[in-house]
Amino acid sequence: FDASNGQAGCLNTDGAGPYLVDENGFEPVQIIEKGLMGAVFYHQITGYYLTDEKIGDGVDNSTPVDPANGKYYTAMEHHWDEAFGYFTTATNFPEEGTDRFWGKYSTTVDPHLGSNDKIMNAYLTGRAAISNGDMATKNEMRDVVIEELELVVAGTAIHYLNGGRENFSNDAIRVHQLSEAYAFLNDLRYNPNSKASPQQINALLDDLGNNFYDISITDINSVRDELSAIYQLDAVKELL
Repeated sequence: FDASNGQAGCLNTDGAGPYLVDENGFEPVQIIEKGLMGAVFYHQITGYYLTDEKIGDGVDNSTPVDPANGKYYTAMEHHWDEAFGYFTTATNFPEEGTDRFWGKYSTTVDPHLGSNDKIMNAYLTGRAAISNGDMATKNEMRDVVIEELELVVAGTAIHYLNGGRENFSNDAIRVHQLSEAYAFLNDLRYNPNSKASPQQINALLDDLGNNFYDISITDINSVRDELSAIYQLDAVKELL
């Protein structure tokens, strides 16, 4: 079926698409895929591997995990590396690895946030600090990774809100972009220490509404501006 307001199906407008959407213009594949980027990848970094439980000063940083099988890294080093792996698989990021995992979205907003170098340098410096037993620097770099990655998530949501606004007259592109924006907005909740409270995130999602056919440019701008204010991105919100 061809999709339309109130009818689920494939949406293809002026050569854009086809996108499989529900009766309200939500694209399930984007909600699911980008939702997993938050519920799994983002949460594993911010709410698991970079927590005190996994890399806190009391975690073993002297005993190799399994030297008999070539695993000479400590538990703390291993957990830090796990957090890096959920960001990108490329050890030379951003020369490579800009097309997958959170490295892809960091690259999307990098021209305006400078996120690539900030996050990569923090990962490298933090890893070296762990190996050198420098817990103060490790903790500092952990905070940088989490803070900058949160800005990437918020900035990516703004990026797709802008995309929905800029392509407002094309149903297919608009609902595709807004479905991505919706998912990335929701991803913010998976950082236990998110600057955006659960109440704020819920309010932003409510303001986007439950029908991307009926949404207005005013609605999109309002959500973008509220999100930008929370993350102090007003200077770049029009550019993202």
